Amino acid sequence: MSTTLILLLISRLFAPQPLIVLDPGHGGSNMGAPTLNQHIHEKDLTLDTAQRVEHLLRARGFKVRMTRRDDAYLTLKQRAAMATGATCFVSIHYNTSKVHDRKGIEIFVPHSSAFGCFSETTPEDTTMLYSLKTSLEERSVMLAQTIKKRMPGSPRVAKAWFDVFEGLCTPSVLVELGFVDHPEEGSRILQASYRQHLAHLLADAIASSCR
Repeated sequence: MSTTLILLLISRLFAPQPLIVLDPGHGGSNMGAPTLNQHIHEKDLTLDTAQRVEHLLRARGFKVRMTRRDDAYLTLKQRAAMATGATCFVSIHYNTSKVHDRKGIEIFVPHSSAFGCFSETTPEDTTMLYSLKTSLEERSVMLAQTIKKRMPGSPRVAKAWFDVFEGLCTPSVLVELGFVDHPEEGSRILQASYRQHLAHLLADAIASSCR
């Protein structure tokens, strides 16, 4: 069995207190979706929401790592690298549509083949690797379903091939917390009290699933 796989198994068996990696989507020149008034962009809303979730999780005793704490541009590879050793990885986003008529929360999980932390393996590891990747996918789906149960409306859960999932080695989800360009939902998202509400619901789900 390869050294990489042995170290991975040891880290799973003797993990310290849970470490949650929160990834505020976009940042820097990558501004993300604009609101209807064009004055605020997704990158600002994701950072604000992630900081709220961080505060709530730390209050519950979780260790939290943020992929960014300011308006910094990060590559997807840099974001994935920060998830090393994490119990869960949660990428926070807001959505947009071409005709500004869509609304609602969506939750995405990676396919098992997206987990790419097993490059230094030997042929005899194949069965074990398949089992580990399948387990990571299943735990990602469980996290997504827990988030779905707590969020308003009836969020859609789906598998996706987002680049931010590539190379991760921990249960992972990408959450789209609503459409910033929808006249009604976008107005709610701009309210700090509503983002705090979403942060509470997301923190509850993470605390329940990522142990």
